[in-house]
Amino acid sequence: MANVHASAIVLGRHGVLLRGPSGAGKSLLAAEGLVLVQSLGLHAGWIGDDRVELEPAGNALIARPAVNLAGRAELRFSGIQAVTHIAAARIDLVADLVLTEELERLPESIDPVQVEGITLPRLALPREDRPHALAMIVQYLLPRNGIIAS
Repeated sequence: MANVHASAIVLGRHGVLLRGPSGAGKSLLAAEGLVLVQSLGLHAGWIGDDRVELEPAGNALIARPAVNLAGRAELRFSGIQAVTHIAAARIDLVADLVLTEELERLPESIDPVQVEGITLPRLALPREDRPHALAMIVQYLLPRNGIIAS
C-alpha cells in the first residue's frame, strides 16, 4: 500500500484521484465537485484529502483515507474541516492539476497512466481554472454513466 500526496473523491459511481503539487487546488476542486454532484441529488463523498492510501486489488486501484486524516479536509484559508468520508472506493479516473501552459489545447486522446501498477485514464486539468477543470471531469464521467447512478 502506498501513501501518496493526493485527494480522492467519489462522484456518482466513480472514484477520482486528484493529484498536483501543494497549493494546486486539489482540495477545493474536490469540495466543489462534491457540492455540484450532491446538488443534483446524486451520491458523492470524500475518500481522503491531502494524503490517501492506494492499493492494487486485481485490476482495480482502491483508495482509502490516510488513517490520521480520515474525516478531515483542509480547505485553504478556511482551515481543517470535518467531512463525512467513504472508507474505501475504486479509483476510475486520475485528474492531474497542471499549469495551463503545460496543457495541449486540442488533445487528440486521453492518455492512460500507471498508478501502483494499475492502468487508469488520466485527465490533465488547468489548475488555475477550477470551473474548467471540474467541467472536464464531469464531461469525462457523464458518457460513462460515471455521475448518473444506474
